[in-house]
Amino acid sequence: MIKIIIGEMAASKGVSLDEISRLSGISIEEIQSYSTIENITEDTFVNLRKIAARLNLPVLDLVQPIANQLAFKFKISEMAKTKGLTLEELSEKSRIQPAIIEFYNTQAICQQTLTNPLCQTHLGKITEVLNCSLEELQFSEELPPTYFRLEEIAKEKGLTLDELSLLIELPKGFVDLIATIRIDYSTLSCEFCCKYWGSRQCGDCKCNKNLES
Repeated sequence: MIKIIIGEMAASKGVSLDEISRLSGISIEEIQSYSTIENITEDTFVNLRKIAARLNLPVLDLVQPIANQLAFKFKISEMAKTKGLTLEELSEKSRIQPAIIEFYNTQAICQQTLTNPLCQTHLGKITEVLNCSLEELQFSEELPPTYFRLEEIAKEKGLTLDELSLLIELPKGFVDLIATIRIDYSTLSCEFCCKYWGSRQCGDCKCNKNLES
């Protein structure tokens, strides 16, 4: 995984992305698509070289490898099923909101984040209800490349993260947590994304969106 830091390097030179786009002939959308990529193709390298030239930088200054982090997913629904429980029943017994249960059931979380007291509390309650150890629930997984744009979503609506937390009725600590870690959108239900963030781009989705004005 490679992070391309065009925005940061452009800002350090006092140049906007619009200017970079105009001078290099590369669209803003394409420049922004380079933020995190799996590998650099020949075409990508050609474009990065154009951008680097406009910034008067070596092309390697734009490239920042991302070290693989140890991460885990949790087979919560599978374990719950063996205990004769649905996720809704697990939510009731653990007193953890369904959205939070879904999050831990679908997302890979890096080892460092798992030391967060909130994560430890949630997973502790889940394992207590399921009568199993954390080791029995977890398995190794790679982190996804994307982030939830919570701060941007909140800002677009004229909200702070505190206000967003109140509006969607999720704990502020949990909102803070998922604003800073990588998220795999493909594993989240449409209801989760639309109900809580109003951010799912799923065509003819008819979910209610709490954030719609």
